[in-house]
Amino acid sequence: MDKLLDLILDNTARQRYALAMLFKNQPRRLFSRTEIMIQMGNPPYSEILSACSIAGKDNPLVNENNSTIAPTILRDRLKELVDKGVIVYSGKDGREVLYKLNNQFNGEIFDAININKYDLDSLTKIVKSLAKFKDFPFWELLKSIEVKLLAESDDENNPEEDFAIIDIETPLVKELELIENIKGLYDVICERRYISLQYQGHFYSNREPEIFTARDFMPYILKESRGQWYVVGKCPEDIDFRTVPLNRIIGEPEYDNEREFVREHFKPEEYWDGCLGITRYGTPITISFQVKNGNVYNNIDYIRTIPIIKGHQEVKQEGEWMKVTLKNVYMGPELVRVIRSFGKANVCNVTPAWLEEDLWEAGARRTIKFSILFPDNVDIDPWKMNAEKQLKIVPNGENADAAVSVNKSLNKKDWYQVTLNNVLINSVLYFFIEKYVLSVGDNRIVIKDRSFLK
Repeated sequence: MDKLLDLILDNTARQRYALAMLFKNQPRRLFSRTEIMIQMGNPPYSEILSACSIAGKDNPLVNENNSTIAPTILRDRLKELVDKGVIVYSGKDGREVLYKLNNQFNGEIFDAININKYDLDSLTKIVKSLAKFKDFPFWELLKSIEVKLLAESDDENNPEEDFAIIDIETPLVKELELIENIKGLYDVICERRYISLQYQGHFYSNREPEIFTARDFMPYILKESRGQWYVVGKCPEDIDFRTVPLNRIIGEPEYDNEREFVREHFKPEEYWDGCLGITRYGTPITISFQVKNGNVYNNIDYIRTIPIIKGHQEVKQEGEWMKVTLKNVYMGPELVRVIRSFGKANVCNVTPAWLEEDLWEAGARRTIKFSILFPDNVDIDPWKMNAEKQLKIVPNGENADAAVSVNKSLNKKDWYQVTLNNVLINSVLYFFIEKYVLSVGDNRIVIKDRSFLK
């Protein structure tokens, strides 16, 4: 401990100093009083508080008798720091008030930057170009850097030079609830905090959306896609990431400020490579179709100029038609909607065959038969129930009129004959075959007719 610091700080100032250091060391963290009290009992803060006349066992900011109740003196010091503008209130966690460092102090890491007039002009234009992002939490930091550098600059700022170079579509337009959700989630993603939330599932015309509950949800990233905002993460039991639309979250998420989760390797540019939008069904596939110009719109020039999925598209002119091949892409509703937009009369020769039903919803149904060699002593009933769920053979489901039958083969040991009666030939069937049938192994399955897969 610095001896000079010991001499000039009285006990009260030392307490404020320790608290200010806690927030400065973790500038994005939200702290409850209980958490602050725990931190004050550990180095380096306990060392600051126990210097000079304050004995370590008499630490005034720690309640020795009750570890869940903050002493009055801690509440007083926190109020003083709030009054001075060092820290701010940031909502509540249950009954506990939460505190965080005032955002204006987050710019200190830039104090040592030497910036010239040209760089300052460039920074000002960047701030102007990002002015539509004022509702995002990072805006305050960006603006504070500009204000600080302008204040330290010897040159007078010319208002005529404050113009935007880039115009980006406005991500949030007077959507106050969405803005609040983004601000809250932004901080917990930075701090790797668990949350619990409820959200609505898909909307159907004939029934209310299902309600999902995500407990101990680990948020990884805020994702915008085609004007919609999502939080992407996973629960401990999840194998893959789940995507939650922010406008379908019910009520306020519950934030856990006691625990941090460990982030696994995650790069958005890799995870969504091959996606149009945000949907990732199954594994990447290759699709193709032919397209021609419509009577009103020039489809061919549009596809050449603006690829459907960048880096995955190949085009080849074939007379008045152009063949479009999308390699290693993920299927999803966003991709279906884009292909539909060219017009049914302007699209043909679609592969794989099941994609036709997704595009035009003609109601093509067939009976699909295949044989599966199940491992010894497998209980077939759970597999059959899971098959019905994945194929949406449920009341009001798209395959409500279909049926699954599983019968033991009479002449092959451990082989079972599976029949899907009256099932739609679409992506639901394809992903069922890919995930729940082929997953048992190619050497354990025989599909009599694979034409719909090609």
